[in-house]
Amino acid sequence: MKLFTREEDGPDSLNRLESKLDGGRQLLLEGEGGQDVYHQWLLTYFLRTSKSGRYFGLEVADYGDPDSSDEEEGGDVELKIVLEDPETTDLRAISDLLIEEYEASSDKTIQTFRRFGDIMKD
Repeated sequence: MKLFTREEDGPDSLNRLESKLDGGRQLLLEGEGGQDVYHQWLLTYFLRTSKSGRYFGLEVADYGDPDSSDEEEGGDVELKIVLEDPETTDLRAISDLLIEEYEASSDKTIQTFRRFGDIMKD
């Protein structure tokens, strides 16, 4: 099992690995977070997969201020972490690991949930 992150491995590594994530994209979580009333955000986490079952990625959509009307126009979407050769095929366990790794190194996390994808409902 190997984790690749944008911060540690650089954007070029993740951009190369992104082409391997050809199996689809599934909603994991959507929600809001903030530092204070003036610094709030709306985030969505997606699980990206490879057809081979060898690669999994966490894609994060950042819509900015949840009270803004810009939400409907889409946010900045970026692949944050790629997991290669996980020791399990359980998508929930893989998703939990990817989210935990991302949130441990990010200032922006989901603190209040709006929506759960099917993988996260169990």
